[in-house]
Formats: sequence, structure tokens, C-alpha cells
Amino acid sequence: MTADAVALTRGRRGGSSSPSYGWIKLSLFSASSPAGIAARIAFFYVAIFLILGISLPYFPLWLKAQGLSAVEIGLVTSVPLFIRIATTPMIGIAADRSGSVKGVVLAGAGVAMLSALALMGVEGLWPILVLFSVFQIASLALMPLAEVVAMREVRQHGLDYGRMRLWGSLAFIAANLGGGLALAGYGAHSILVLIIAASLVTLLAGAGLPGGGGARRETGKGISLKAMMVQLARADLLLIMAASGLIQAAHAVYYAFSAIHWQALGLPETTFGVLWSIGVIAEVVLFAYAGRALKRIGALNMIAIGAAGSLVRWGAMASDPSFGLLVVLQLLHGLTFGATHLGVVHAIQERVRPDQAASAQSLHSALSSGIMMGGAMALAGAIYGPLGGLSYLVMVVLAAGGGALVLAAKQFEARSGAGRETG
Repeated sequence: MTADAVALTRGRRGGSSSPSYGWIKLSLFSASSPAGIAARIAFFYVAIFLILGISLPYFPLWLKAQGLSAVEIGLVTSVPLFIRIATTPMIGIAADRSGSVKGVVLAGAGVAMLSALALMGVEGLWPILVLFSVFQIASLALMPLAEVVAMREVRQHGLDYGRMRLWGSLAFIAANLGGGLALAGYGAHSILVLIIAASLVTLLAGAGLPGGGGARRETGKGISLKAMMVQLARADLLLIMAASGLIQAAHAVYYAFSAIHWQALGLPETTFGVLWSIGVIAEVVLFAYAGRALKRIGALNMIAIGAAGSLVRWGAMASDPSFGLLVVLQLLHGLTFGATHLGVVHAIQERVRPDQAASAQSLHSALSSGIMMGGAMALAGAIYGPLGGLSYLVMVVLAAGGGALVLAAKQFEARSGAGRETG
């Protein structure tokens, strides 16, 4: 181990602040040191966000280049999102019951890469729909599994989750920019090539994740599916997941219609990317520096801060603010998304046994990103036409509901004594 890694490890053992590996230099650390483990997890976040940063904005253009109509493009992009509501929790349960989260990660990354490769040789709606659905189901299931691996190492080695996760956000920005350059220089067909390349990087990064064994292999005990379901149905856990889901769902109008609305307000189109980038940068900064605050105030209070930021942000957005105020409001993305995400990942991990972590994180992903965000996006589509910018007030209601559920979870745990897992 190098002198830098030894110093880092000694600092952790001596009770000093979290390891300072935010700006990771892979060559400085052994793979098994805390900083080396953090680097490997950060690289996996980079890989999966490369896929998201390319496929989300640009894959519809590849579909259009294949001759699909607008209705067919909508079908291809939406069907996998509904399917994953059921498949993501099933994959999480499989990871827990197999005892190897890493093994399921490698299987999912491999399936994603093969299905993306297969897309190069097909044409027509139905073959594309089937293969892209397989790709999305496999690739989107990797995110909650990454959270499980990251939080396991947070628990075992005292790593800072936010400083690993921020590299995913930075990779998303880079993929957006790189995808745009490839599209301009080489056309829509280059998008699938980039997705395949990102999928290969994801498979390689998955192979580098720490630990092949999960809780089952560590304890030597099988996991009862019935007992797992009982634990995951705990009231406090479901309240926390629902709270996070509502706060994140309150972004629906912003995600779907912000650019359209800014265009209607007469803002230059060149400012749209700037505004979105400010939001992501705020998120990165929060991930980098919120570790100490999280330890001080707790995960549920971090989610509550996300709810409070949402009330301010979406309430102000309803007033059609000036560009200067928009810049300030975009900084609140660090709270509305970042603080909420940081809080819920830690809250779930604190309340479930290690052998149920993949199931719990996957269930939350299906509820938040699937059911709640899907419903909120449909709601946004229905209300934006008649309400315009005032649609953000409906998002305020969603955020307020999320905040109320956080308080309900805190009160329930205070009365029942529930909370952090003890098993």
C-alpha cells in the first residue's frame, strides 16, 4: 500500500473526517484500500451513467432514423419503464437470495450489452421493442444494485457515499455533451455504437466491483422469501420510500416541460443547457460535501430538507421567474434531488438487514422511478396544456405530501421504537 493510502486508512481509524477520495487518482491506491474500493465503485457509477446520458436524450433519434413513427417511438421508450416496475424488485430479490450482488450485476450488464449489440442487426417495430425492453430492464436494474454495493462499503469501510456517487452525475453531463458531438459529426447511427461501448465499459466496471459474495455467503444462511417480504412491508420503510418518491416525482413538470416553457417565455435556447447543467453541478457539490451534514442531522432530516427545497423551488417556478432567479432556483436541485436521494439511500440501508438490501433498494427504485414518477409524468402531461407554468403548483402539493410522509415516518419510529436494523 502506498504512503497516501496508508495515511488515508490511518485517518479513518483515528476517527477523523471521511476519506478524502473525492478526486480519485486510481494509480495512487491499491485496489483493496478504502480509496481503491471507492474508486472502483465510482467507476461503476460512471459507466452506468454513461449509458443513461447517451440513451435518454438521444436513443429516440436512433429510433427515428430506423423509420419508426412518433407513436412507435413513444411505445418503444415507454413499455420498458412499465415492465421494470415488476422486474426491478424481482432482480433485487434474486440478488439477495443468491448471496452475490456482484454476480447479478455482471449478468445484468452482460445481458444489456448483448441486447444492445443485437439491435444493430434488426429493423422494424417489434424486434426493436423486444430487444430495447430487454436492454432497459437489465441496465436500469443496475442502479439500485450499485447503491447496495456502495452502501455495503460505506458500512464496512466508512466511505463517503456522496463522493462516489457524484462521479455518475459528472459522467451524465459528459455523455450528454459527447453524444451531441457524435450526433452532429456522425449522425443518429452513432448513438447505438456509443450505447454498446458504454455497455461494455459497464460490464468491465462491474467486474471490478468489490466482493463477489453477499450476506448469504457471509452468514451461510438461506433467506426466507416470506420473511423478506414481511420486513420490506414495514410501515416506516414504506413511508420513507413513498416520501422520497413523491419528492422526486415533483420534478415531473421540470423534466418534461421546462425547456418548452422557457422557450414560450422567450429565453434563448442556448440557456437551456446552461440551466440544466447548473442543477447537476449543484447536485454534484452536495454529494461531495454533504457527508458530514448527513451524519450530524440524520437521513430522514436530509429527506425533509429535500422536501423543503422543493416547496421553495416549485413554488417560485410557478411565477415565471427571470433568468437571474432561475439560476438561483436551479441551485436548489442540489436539495430537491440530491438531498432527497442521499437521504433515502442511507435511510433504507440503515433499516434493513444486509441480506435484504438489494431487495429494498430495488423496491424503492420501482416505486419512485417507476410508479410515482410515471404517474407524475402522466399528470404533468395532462395539466401543462391548460395551466402552463402554474403546473408547478401541483408539484408543490406532491412535495408537501412527501414532506408530510417524512414526518409521519419519524413519528411512527418514535412511537414504535422502529428504525435502524438490529438483525
